[in-house]
Amino acid sequence: MTEKNIESYLRKKVSLKKGLALKLIPAGLAGLPDRLVLMPGGRIFFVV
Repeated sequence: MTEKNIESYLRKKVSLKKGLALKLIPAGLAGLPDRLVLMPGGRIFFVV
């Protein structure tokens, strides 16, 4: 399974729950999460 497949799966599952899975673009900074997940009710997740 590729990273592309995993990210696609994540986006679909988050979308089904009415959330957003936003791609973070690191401007040359190492160690930042790949995705910021925003869910209803104010829940926030960082995906590495």
